[in-house]
Amino acid sequence: MTSFDRSQISFEQAEGFQPLPSQMALKTVSVVLRARFWDEVYSRVEQEQSKQLLRNNLGTIWGQLYRDFAVKRLGRFVDDVGRDRDSLVKALRPMFERGRYHEVLGLVEWLARHCEDPTLATSFARLMEQERCAYRLLEGSVVPISSEEEGQAVYAALDAMSRPGLGGARAHLLKAGSSLTAGGYADSVRESIHAVESVARSLTGEASLQKALTEIIKNHPMHPALRSGFNNIYGYTNDAKRHPSPNDWRRGSDGR
Repeated sequence: MTSFDRSQISFEQAEGFQPLPSQMALKTVSVVLRARFWDEVYSRVEQEQSKQLLRNNLGTIWGQLYRDFAVKRLGRFVDDVGRDRDSLVKALRPMFERGRYHEVLGLVEWLARHCEDPTLATSFARLMEQERCAYRLLEGSVVPISSEEEGQAVYAALDAMSRPGLGGARAHLLKAGSSLTAGGYADSVRESIHAVESVARSLTGEASLQKALTEIIKNHPMHPALRSGFNNIYGYTNDAKRHPSPNDWRRGSDGR
């Protein structure tokens, strides 16, 4: 049974009137997290305005970021895009406040990827962890995490794939998470098996996952059901067009 430090829960939660903090369900973003996302954005906009002695016009970073968002994400014509804080608030706050979960997380992901200030992504990631969101922001990609244990496993996998030669596998794993967040389940499965294939081929130099697994089990025993599972998923994804990143499986390649 999971327990919590009393200092980390409210009186209402301690008395049983509200549930104890827990991992949020998939396909949801809590009201508090929405508010904290918006607070982070609004505070940064205000701070930049203050530093640049601006009254209502947006600063350099947020002016360009909002312009790009309005044109590239909302399809607005540039001469209709306001350059003031009120225009940004009118466009972004409703998305944080009332948007569906994928719209909110998609917005967070886009801002994290395109903001010139890398600390924005760091802050978003911290907020998601603090509010026990069922998703995490990993290297600019929002990926689903159904439990803290699973989150640790994903972090460990990404860390293991930081070695030279595994850049493609790492990219496939991040794409799998992003696809799952967006509801692209088939794409997520395909990207996941691409990650497995990239690692296996990198370790053995073989041209296919089946051949690579055959080589691997010679020195590292694998449960027959696991091997069968890999091959079955590989066969499933092989029915469609498959384009695994080729830059990282060749022995000695660093993925560049």
